This record gives sequence, C-alpha cells and structure tokens, in this order.
Amino acid sequence: MQCEEQVIHQLPAILKSAKPMLGFSNLTSKCCPAFASILSTGESYLRELDLGFNNITDAAVKMLVKGMTSQNCRLEKLWLHCCGLTPQGCQYRALKIGVTLRELDLSGNDLGDSGLKHLANGLECLECHLEGLKLINRGLGAKSVAYLTGARKSNPKYFNELLLIGNKLSDADTRQLVQVTKNKKYALVTRDVSED
Repeated sequence: MQCEEQVIHQLPAILKSAKPMLGFSNLTSKCCPAFASILSTGESYLRELDLGFNNITDAAVKMLVKGMTSQNCRLEKLWLHCCGLTPQGCQYRALKIGVTLRELDLSGNDLGDSGLKHLANGLECLECHLEGLKLINRGLGAKSVAYLTGARKSNPKYFNELLLIGNKLSDADTRQLVQVTKNKKYALVTRDVSED
C-alpha cells in the first residue's frame, strides 16, 4: 500500500490523535490534502504534527495552509524540518491570519534570505502568535537577522524562543537579535554548547 493510501486509510485514527508522529514516513505532497482536511474539521483533536524528513515540498505547504487557516484548526506545533522546502514555501499566509500555531520548525530547509523575508512578513503581523521558531543549520546570515529583528520590532510579543544553531552569525548579528527584546523569558540559541 502506498504511503498516501495509508494516510487516507488511517484518517479516523489521526482525527482522534493529538500528536501523530509521522516523521521519516516516506510521505509526499500527495498526502497533504488529507492533512488539510483533518486540520479544517471541527472533529479533529490534532494539536501537534511532525512531518519532518518527508518529501513534503512547497506545494504541500500551500495545501497545509488551507487547513491551518480554517477557524476549526487547533494545531499548535508543526515540524517541517528537512522537507525540501524553498523560499517559496515561506510566502503563504498561515502566520498572518491569527492561526493557533505556537511552534514552527523549518530547520534543514534551503530557505535562504528571501525565504526569511517571506517568513518575517508573517511574523510581523499582530495576528501572529508564534512563540517558538527553529531555523537550525541553514547558513543564515546578516540579511536574515535584519528581517527577523524587523519583525520582532513590529510584533514584540512574538516568539519567546529562537533557535539558530549552525548558522553563520557574527557576534554583531547575535547582539542585534538580543537588543530587540525586553522579554526576560526570551531564549536565543545560536550555537551548540557541545561545540565549546
């Protein structure tokens, strides 16, 4: 049975699950209409969705966003690490429409500065309530930092945790990110302590 057929076959179970873990499941974009349907139904208990290390791609993200922007969506955490996303995958409106999402992991995707610009456009909207953002091992630099700090200034209540381990950030970049927050609970991690 193909992975897409398996997901559709398991829809009743996924609807009743709060935390289906589907990382490393050989899923493709063809599965995402089913996930969008689950996210947009009032019968779903789904709060966390791990789709990491699957071939999800930008087209699938567009489908997921349709479900996430539904008033019925209750999703709080979404993991899309190492899914083959590009800058285009960051341009959809999921962060701009007051969705319930609180944690987003986009680590290991080739987003680049242009992708971070799209992402920051969503983060700066006051309707965005994202608390945790993970962008690990993507070689982000000064331009991306400028986009993130600009969004932080526009929407000072967003993200209390930002993980940027593995990126090429200078001390000045790190200081720039720290200076835009007065939240004592704010956590900025730019290097792996095991490297010390």
